[in-house]
Amino acid sequence: MLRANPASARLLLCGFPMMKKKILVIEDFPRVREVLEIFLAKAGYSVFAASNGKDGIELAQREKPDLVLIDYKLQDLDGMDVLRSVRVFEKEAKIFVISGLYAEDLEKEALDNGATGFLSKSLGIEAIVKAACDALV
Repeated sequence: MLRANPASARLLLCGFPMMKKKILVIEDFPRVREVLEIFLAKAGYSVFAASNGKDGIELAQREKPDLVLIDYKLQDLDGMDVLRSVRVFEKEAKIFVISGLYAEDLEKEALDNGATGFLSKSLGIEAIVKAACDALV
């Protein structure tokens, strides 16, 4: 597995240079949310985060992110409901559903509901950050 520290995230995963794009992370597990924030910020993005679906939807409306990462299992709302809500007013944003679980039916459901993609957390932080970078090129 690729090992990277936050300082090298931009070089290893995103290359040089890019316009400052906005990424919203909607994740209820604090450690995962914090690590994603750190790596994405070090990769050169403006990062906003919400710990629940309701706040995530409000933040998406206010900040108009270029990319959104939504946890499939949130404590207050289902991640697919958050995806559908965000997609209503963010037609152009790239949206990935992320989950500790992987099943083809979850991926299909995410794509059918307007997601750009579905990422398993088991792929590791580097793979999630790389997918974000690739989607915003």
